[in-house]
Amino acid sequence: MKLVLNGNNTEFEEVGSISSLLEQLGLRDNEVLVEQNGTAIQRRNFDCQRVCDGDALEIVRMVAGG
Repeated sequence: MKLVLNGNNTEFEEVGSISSLLEQLGLRDNEVLVEQNGTAIQRRNFDCQRVCDGDALEIVRMVAGG
């Protein structure tokens, strides 16, 4: 499966859902914001939102600081 991940062409064996992709990347869903093909995806939909070949995903890590 080919994806554009944060602007970089990336290949994965199998992804499934956004939650599955985040797990493969070692990221927790409560630490990131995800945009899929220009649309922000709500965290509660990460488990059911399918990732398809050719999708463009932007994953932004939230960082607290002061």
